[in-house]
Amino acid sequence: SIKEIMRTVQTEKRRITPTEARDGMKELMSGTTTPAQAAAFLTALQYQDLDPEVVKALAEIMLFFATPCEIPDAATLVDIVGTGGDGLDSFNVSTAAGMVITACGLRCAKHGNRSATGAVGSADFLEALGCKINLDGEQVAAAVKECGFGFLFAQQFHPAMRHVGPIRKELGFKTALNLLGPLTNPAKPELQVTGVGSKDLGRLFAELFKLRGARRALIVHSEEGLDEISPEKPTHCWFLRDGNIEELTISPADFGLPAHKLSLAQGGTPAERAALLRDIFGDKPQEKKRKASAPETVEAVKDYIIANAAAALVVAEVAPDWKTAAARCREAIDSGKALKVLEDYAAFTRRSGLDAAATKVSLQTNGAPPPITFTTRGGVTVTRTEDHVPTGPEVEALVDRLDSRKGMLMMSSYEYPGRYSRWKVGFSAPPLQITSRGSHADIKALNARGRPLLAALHAWLASPLNEAARAWVKKLDLKAGGEELAVEIKPGAVAAGLAGEEAGKFTEDERSRQPSVFSLVREVIACFSSETDPDLGLYGAFGYDLTFQFEPCRIRLERDETQRDIVLFLPDALLLVGGSELSPARRIRYEFDFNGARTHGLARETADEPYAGGPP
Repeated sequence: SIKEIMRTVQTEKRRITPTEARDGMKELMSGTTTPAQAAAFLTALQYQDLDPEVVKALAEIMLFFATPCEIPDAATLVDIVGTGGDGLDSFNVSTAAGMVITACGLRCAKHGNRSATGAVGSADFLEALGCKINLDGEQVAAAVKECGFGFLFAQQFHPAMRHVGPIRKELGFKTALNLLGPLTNPAKPELQVTGVGSKDLGRLFAELFKLRGARRALIVHSEEGLDEISPEKPTHCWFLRDGNIEELTISPADFGLPAHKLSLAQGGTPAERAALLRDIFGDKPQEKKRKASAPETVEAVKDYIIANAAAALVVAEVAPDWKTAAARCREAIDSGKALKVLEDYAAFTRRSGLDAAATKVSLQTNGAPPPITFTTRGGVTVTRTEDHVPTGPEVEALVDRLDSRKGMLMMSSYEYPGRYSRWKVGFSAPPLQITSRGSHADIKALNARGRPLLAALHAWLASPLNEAARAWVKKLDLKAGGEELAVEIKPGAVAAGLAGEEAGKFTEDERSRQPSVFSLVREVIACFSSETDPDLGLYGAFGYDLTFQFEPCRIRLERDETQRDIVLFLPDALLLVGGSELSPARRIRYEFDFNGARTHGLARETADEPYAGGPP
């Protein structure tokens, strides 16, 4: 825990290690630490020498908790972004450059946020340009596919940061988290042009990208302190390529551009900056709608954009040198291609918003379907809700809960195209449990939510209309005030002593349908089944001994009498993961109503039951 980390670091008078940084960041992102502990941890990180391995660990955990965005061919995907905080309030050049490089044939997944300092952030800038910014991962991937450009709004993709937002604001100084923006793009582009607000950070970021396996990255910091390539003064660079880091200095002349005063590219409201970009991209102002920008400003900011976009072309190896890259970027602007990227992207984002409204998928902002209500064969009214959640954090949280709660996590890592795919299914604190040994089974409500389910199952099994149940039920006994149902099963052919030729006369299907615990399993499934929902049902494990109830075996390996043939659960909440760990997980929750008994508002909890098995 952060408390233990801080106690150890203070006692041993040393820095926080990468492992401790990882563990502490996990607590921050989970929201399980106190404000005081979080503040102490962030302060300690800030006042120790920055270690690439520590920053890498922080970034990996932040990405682990991020909402995924899967964009194919990340090796050819570019992001142009700065750490921010240089205090110079310059034009949003990285966002504009992202559109220019898209017009040059590259794909850009731009990661950005609103400004926290009163300046204009990339999100504010895009909104002023007429773009919607609250796109989810699938929509951003679709935007990149259709338009070549997509924007990942940091607040949308890093919801776990809400746990530390107020603490960072109260601290009043920059922390290590301020450095993580360029390192935590959920699209994981492997080509980077990254600006840093301090020269001391240049080498650190180059080492970070190297550690993370980036193909190529250019880290920039200008002489006047910009986290961009300056339009006026030299810019220091750290160029990662082929596993080597090269330091160099570039200036506007290297791009074949004149130097412009930085003051021409500073200041302005979001609306003023949007108007300036449209002037640069050749969108003629309509009378009374927009006043044309000053020519001197247009030329200065245009060259500022060209230099930063050209750097990305060099990093992506689609231009051999700075001047050639700059010429290509200028042509992309002058030909109207960059304007088309802007207009296409703005139209795409507006259309995506309208599509979402038209399909009424509005319960969640992450594209999950609206709730549905249906009735099972056993007369249980079920309300199902579903939302999409980050896979990694949810699976990890489930694993932690299973330390002290009943439940399970099942998975398959085998994949065969067209036949098998990877998956995970998990749950904790289920309301209903079924166990059996031989011809006796117990169905138990594990919490208050299980009682309506047990009542429904008892009514289903005891119904005189249920001919299938009458064929195998020997006795039903509702006990413990309606919290447990004992079931005695009639003996089947094998259990009754039929062996050899007589048992062999049964077909495979006939043998499996002889009275057994599977008869009970079939009826439980039938009681809660419907054509509407494929996920509500029984999950658990069967023992190998069950084969003796169907086959006349002469040699048997008997287990201890305390062990059970089956342990099955009926969950009221499921976590479903299909395919890649980067794909969002589906979290499904159920509410039940049977004869007026409802689970709505009842806690989804069971009594603590610590893990009693051996070491993993």
